[in-house]
Amino acid sequence: MVALTPTYNIKGYEDPDSNITRPLSCYFKAQHDQHWMPTRQQIASYMFDKGYVSASIEYANIGFCNDVCSGKERDTCFIAQLMTNTKGVANHWVRVRSIKTAVNKVCNRSTVDCSKGLVVGGMSYGAYVTNMLVQYEPRITAILSLGFGKPRFPAGIPPAVLALASFACLEDPGISQFLPKSKRRYLVGGADRFFVNGTPFFGLKEYSGYDCNQSFDCIQPDGSGYYITQPEDYTQEDRDMWNGTINFGGHYLHTHNPPHTKNDTQFLPSFLNESNKWSLQSSFDWLADAGRVGVDKKQLYIEDDLLLDVEDDVGGEDIHQIDRAAGKHGVLGMCAILAALFFTV
Repeated sequence: MVALTPTYNIKGYEDPDSNITRPLSCYFKAQHDQHWMPTRQQIASYMFDKGYVSASIEYANIGFCNDVCSGKERDTCFIAQLMTNTKGVANHWVRVRSIKTAVNKVCNRSTVDCSKGLVVGGMSYGAYVTNMLVQYEPRITAILSLGFGKPRFPAGIPPAVLALASFACLEDPGISQFLPKSKRRYLVGGADRFFVNGTPFFGLKEYSGYDCNQSFDCIQPDGSGYYITQPEDYTQEDRDMWNGTINFGGHYLHTHNPPHTKNDTQFLPSFLNESNKWSLQSSFDWLADAGRVGVDKKQLYIEDDLLLDVEDDVGGEDIHQIDRAAGKHGVLGMCAILAALFFTV
């Protein structure tokens, strides 16, 4: 067994004074990304304004293990052991099983009712966590995956290793046992260096269960499906703003200074243009609507704000420190920071 003992933060927004419980939205960062960065807060704030308690769950986002579907019953990364003779490296499944404890912790908050909906989104490594978590968390009602596809493997990889690098459990026949394709949406940059020259359409036809022939826009009438951005999806304003060191319109299809999300990272203007099918608004509006269960949306909005810091004390009860000078949070809702809900991974 792999011994994983660090603790990680959960941060987000809730309404501690409302007598109306909300569904839950969770988001997972990409590999090596910092946690509670401004763009992450922007997504959390957006989902809060859509009527959700919104949580960004920190996790150990290092050491990507490619024996994804072949390693579900193990805790360690067998490919790492074969290729580098490195033993004891945690695989994704042991992390996902532990992350579920964080989801449980937020679902158990007095402000949350996960039977009203539990939506999950993630970028890159976080998208893999999102798709794998579906197989352990039956309350999940919709997912959004960014920067997600089948990676290309360099020449010379031994066949035995390639056989272990299976993604079948994340393809439609496998994942649909837990969540139907009508509740899954995928966004990828067409110049993604991790997936380019790999499987056609980055494997999104197999993942999504939809085949739109040669079209990169495979968003269905119900909003599920996939979208692969192309050069024409970006404007000169995007290009002028871009300051990255990897492919423009690639793995970080939506931010201005990749790789990784940093404190000064901003979203590209086209990602914030609600008329674009791959925009933040279109994508997260779909996620909010697709994942909501039996809730009157009009009942979810209130007007006053307060900022709340929450910590777990030794006895397990929350300590609330309220700053009523926090000011308005966007247009709607009362906001709270879930600042130190620790869980072990």
